[in-house]
This record gives sequence, C-alpha cells and structure tokens, in this order.
Amino acid sequence: MRCDSGRNGQTVGVPVRRWLSLLASVTIVASTPFVVFWWIGDRGYQGPDPDYMVQLSLSERTVREIGLVSLVFLVAAIGYLLATKRIDLHGPATQLVGSLMVVGAIFAALVRVATASFVGANIGGGPLIVLGMMACILIVVVATKRYLESSA
Repeated sequence: MRCDSGRNGQTVGVPVRRWLSLLASVTIVASTPFVVFWWIGDRGYQGPDPDYMVQLSLSERTVREIGLVSLVFLVAAIGYLLATKRIDLHGPATQLVGSLMVVGAIFAALVRVATASFVGANIGGGPLIVLGMMACILIVVVATKRYLESSA
C-alpha cells in the first residue's frame, strides 16, 4: 500500500504499512509498562507510619485511567499487526519488541516496588532495583545484539 500524491498521477514511494507497523511496535513497547504498573496495583502497607523509597503523587484512580488507556492502545496495536499479518514470531524484529516488552514489565514492577509503602522499604527495595535494572540492561543488550546480527 502506497500513498498517492495526486501530483501528475505519480505514486509517492512511501511504504505506509511499514511505517504503521513500526508505529504499532513502538506503541506496544511504550504502553506495556503502564499496563503492567496498573495491573500490579497498590500492594503497599496500609498501617500507621509507612516508609516510602519514593512516594507516588498519583492517585490509584489516575493510575487506573492511564492503565486502561494504555491497554486499549496495546490491544489495538497488537490487533493491527495480527490483522495485517505483519507478525513473524521467529523474526528478529518481533523478538526485539518482545524483549523490550519484558524490560518494560520488569521496569514497571520495579517502579511499583519503589513507590509502595512498606516498613523498611529502603532496605529491601534498593537491592531489588539494582538487580532489576541490571537484568533490564542485560536483556536490552542481548536483544539488540541478536537483532543486529540477524539483520546483517
């Protein structure tokens, strides 16, 4: 599918489906952390005098609204890729997008831990965040290396 410019009946060489597939992939990667953050929900300590590593200034209602909108975008993007048959489950681009989705999910879980209220939140949350970020960096490096090797 290409766009027509309407100028002298010539066709502009812009592959629209490729750009829409790229936009859908970016949407999937960008919306995953918000969906996971909302899906995990508030798991904090509800007693008196809780500790916070970082106190979240968003209400749970706002988090729910952002999560639901992100879920709509996520489902629409996956639906577009499935409807246009632009998904090759063993292809390098799909593996890269899947790896970045995993990184987004880990990152969202780490942010939930960092913003939850617990007694002694700083003691347990710090090592978890350091190890989680190291895992995210490792996944991104390996996924990018595999993508670049398979594309060459």
